[in-house]
Amino acid sequence: MTQPFDEPSATWAPPGHYYSPLPAAAEVTADADRIFGRDPLRVPGVDLRVPAQLQFLKDLATLDTSLRLISALHGKETRDLFWGPFVLDYFDEVRAAGHMEALAYDVRRATGDPEVAAWQARNPQKVNAFRDWSERWSVNWSEVAQRK
Repeated sequence: MTQPFDEPSATWAPPGHYYSPLPAAAEVTADADRIFGRDPLRVPGVDLRVPAQLQFLKDLATLDTSLRLISALHGKETRDLFWGPFVLDYFDEVRAAGHMEALAYDVRRATGDPEVAAWQARNPQKVNAFRDWSERWSVNWSEVAQRK
């Protein structure tokens, strides 16, 4: 059951108190323009690098689209060649496993882009999950052809 915003809760500190997780309704209302009236792409003191983020999103979409196209065009005809059971299947399976973002940052790591290093530092679980998945995939490469 939820309680009204300013109704005393079961916590020992009332809304607005230093130790309360809830703000006081009167303070939120008084400061509503500053809290809710700002551009969500502008955070005071934080450079969101919106153009760089949008470019990365385009690059990631291009990579994913290219890999899907190559896989669709060559998947059936190249099963007996290196590209079929290894390269194309790898990218199909990395996409299916949900690791495209981590793959894209890992590929861009060699560029020395500080945003790539910062993303990897902020997302060690994603990086490690992708690298662990990739290692398991490569160790079990002999099973790949049998799965198809």
